[in-house]
Amino acid sequence: MFKDLKKFQAELDKVIKDVNYASKVEIDCAKAKGDLMSYKIDFEKSSNAYTQQINDLNQTISDMKKELCAHQETISIMSQAKEAQIKLYKTCEDKELDKENKVKVLNDYFLKKAQRANPRLYDIGCFATMIILVDVSP
Repeated sequence: MFKDLKKFQAELDKVIKDVNYASKVEIDCAKAKGDLMSYKIDFEKSSNAYTQQINDLNQTISDMKKELCAHQETISIMSQAKEAQIKLYKTCEDKELDKENKVKVLNDYFLKKAQRANPRLYDIGCFATMIILVDVSP
């Protein structure tokens, strides 16, 4: 009986040792599960923060694209206005040149007509003689 008792005691010690080991493993598993849950929560928080940051950046990009489109439209309108102003200026300049050419042609025409009517009046040699005569007289 003593032998059975020792054998029973040895088996009991082994079972207790196994139970203690299983308890330690369960505790370690619970700690690992807790750590895993903590990491998961931290990951979700940082993931949510990054997702929010990405959404904010996408919104900023969208706003900047809208602003860029508005600036491009303004530039396009201003370029068209500039082209219209240049065209208008060239048209006005061309009209002014036409007027100057007409005036020059008319001046040349009237000058030739006047010279034909009174050629001595436009003779430079005649003027030179008249100036000399005027300067000599007392």
